[in-house]
Amino acid sequence: MTPTTSTHPCAPRLSVAHQVLCCSVRDVTELREHSDVVTKLLAELERSNTDLAQFDDVASHDSCNRSPRSADVTT
Repeated sequence: MTPTTSTHPCAPRLSVAHQVLCCSVRDVTELREHSDVVTKLLAELERSNTDLAQFDDVASHDSCNRSPRSADVTT
C-alpha cells in the first residue's frame, strides 16, 4: 500500500516509516454496576454489624443491669 497525499488539513499523513496507533476499548458499565452493588451491600453489612453489636451489649447484661456475662466467667 502506498501512501496517498491529500491537501485536506485533517487527512491522515503517512510517512515512509508508517506510524501505527493501537488502542483498545472496554465497556466497564457492568463492572461499575457490580461495584455499586458491592458498595451498597457493604454499607448494609456495616449497619447490620452495628445493630448486632448493640444487641449483644444489651443481651449480655442481665435484668439487674450487672456486668456483662463475659466478665462473670472465671478461668
